[in-house]
Amino acid sequence: MPLLFAVFLKRNREVLSTPQELREHNPSLDSLRLLFEGYRPEFFYWELVSTGRRLFLIGVLVVVDQGNVLQLAIGLFVGLLTITIHTRYWPFEGNLENT
Repeated sequence: MPLLFAVFLKRNREVLSTPQELREHNPSLDSLRLLFEGYRPEFFYWELVSTGRRLFLIGVLVVVDQGNVLQLAIGLFVGLLTITIHTRYWPFEGNLENT
């Protein structure tokens, strides 16, 4: 599914990189709004980052023994890494969503 999302977003990246006012009134983007709405134009792909994080956590943490310290360490590392990346780039349009 994320690969399909990536293909759709890549095909429309020129339009998605335009200012919010131009994206809002473009009917060709209606089917993709769920993937990019709410993000700043330069971060139209951020839903893929979020989906990749969730899939990694689910896929890797299920394989590691439940209750193992390694499982906890991987989860904490990925969580801290994504928080760090998020606070560096502030991908959302509104400041409230970025905090």
